[in-house]
Amino acid sequence: MITDARQSNSCFYDPPGVNLMTGEGLGKIEVVFDEGVMPNHEMLDALTVFIGLSDVRDCFHRMRVPSWLARYFAWEPIAAHVVGLTGLELEGKVLAHDDVIWPRAGSLCQGFSWSLFFCTAGE
Repeated sequence: MITDARQSNSCFYDPPGVNLMTGEGLGKIEVVFDEGVMPNHEMLDALTVFIGLSDVRDCFHRMRVPSWLARYFAWEPIAAHVVGLTGLELEGKVLAHDDVIWPRAGSLCQGFSWSLFFCTAGE
């Protein structure tokens, strides 16, 4: 589900910049050998190179948000019974059939200006 976070973003300062590698940057990686490795076939055959690859695929959806932040990404209100929450406790109140609740995001929203920063910061 894509959330329009433009209004939510207006409640926050702009996030710090994030530096991500581009395809151009990947193409600029160079491997430099010590002197004597290139002409020595035994050393070259024994050489092992490991290259790691990472992707941010689904990273927003894998990071849970705390309740205080999720409040900024609430959707249209609905009655508790519509989503089967009648009788359950929510924030210290037992929900009645027609109590209104505001469903909200449980993970980072792609449209939230801080989401990429949080993903790259690791927390």
